[in-house]
Parts: sequence; C-alpha cells; structure tokens
Amino acid sequence: MAIGNFLKDQLFIKDNSTAANFIVEVNALTIGRFSEIAGLQMEIEVEQYQEGGVNDGPHQFPTRLSWPNVTLKRGITNDNNLFDWFDIVGGQRFAQSGLAGNRDSVAITLISSKGKRLRTWTLLKAYPVRWTGPTLSVGEDSIATEELELAHQGFTSSTFL
Repeated sequence: MAIGNFLKDQLFIKDNSTAANFIVEVNALTIGRFSEIAGLQMEIEVEQYQEGGVNDGPHQFPTRLSWPNVTLKRGITNDNNLFDWFDIVGGQRFAQSGLAGNRDSVAITLISSKGKRLRTWTLLKAYPVRWTGPTLSVGEDSIATEELELAHQGFTSSTFL
C-alpha cells in the first residue's frame, strides 16, 4: 500500500501541478477561467468541557464540520454567466420559480501544465450569495475584476491518478 501511494505521489509531482492551473465547472459545464479561488477549507468545531477535579486542561470534543464560503475571482469578460447564475438563484427568477432556488455542484479541478486533470474538489449544494463588480476609478490602472462568493454544504475530493 505504501509503495502504491509513493508511486501516485511521484506521478502527481511529475505532472507539474501548480496552484495557477485550474478550471471551474457548474453541473459539469465550464463557467470560465478564474485568477483566484479562496476559502476552500473545512474545519471541525470543538466543544470544551471543564471537568471538576481535572486541572490539566479541559476535555475537547469534536462536534460538527463547517465550511466557509468560497470566493471565485476573475477579470471582467464579455461573458455574463456568473451574473446570470446569481440572478437565477436569488433574483426575479427565484421569486418566479416559487422560491425553489437552485443548488448546484461546483467542481474546482487542478490541472497540470499539459491539461491533465489531477484533483477535483466538488462543492455540494452550492449557490452564489454575493457578486461584486469592479471598482472603477480614474486613478486606477489595474485590471477590472469581478468576484462571486458561493455558499455550500461541504465538498468532496477526488484524484484522477
């Protein structure tokens, strides 16, 4: 078993994985290229219990998993898909659908420099909760960006090796 994991690690390293190569898909459809993704993490909440007569510290018990929102950032493009998705989930179309709301699978896939899929994190029951457009200013010379923040109910992780 350890030799098999070692070989998989070597293949992963050989595929030249960097944090700069990734794609994002919603329900298996690529929704664009992004320059940054933040918030891909999970945490186990801990409850402390002070037991009388035990003076070396409190007992700590794991309680539940929590996941922060994930933020996708990219330069402004002529594609309106992020804004449209936000409108479908929370705008007029949400009210027209009887407040049903869409909860989607969002796959964030790390790819090699040669385009090979290496690892995917799939956000479960994800939906956009905030879209932020560019800050426009005469004194700025930076790229105009947009951000989309996603709430979700956890994620899975899988490899392609």
